[in-house]
Amino acid sequence: ASASCSHGRALASPEPGRKILPRMVSHSELRKLFYSADAVCFDVDSTVIREEG
Repeated sequence: ASASCSHGRALASPEPGRKILPRMVSHSELRKLFYSADAVCFDVDSTVIREEG
């Protein structure tokens, strides 16, 4: 099964061994997750820019 990232929410995965995270994690926990992750997904859209281009 595949999952996609969605606006900072932790993803519930039916796959064994996947960690389901609370909405907010501490800075140290976040660093551990980034360094140990096989992949990281970022939600990139136009909410951070003034106009589409």
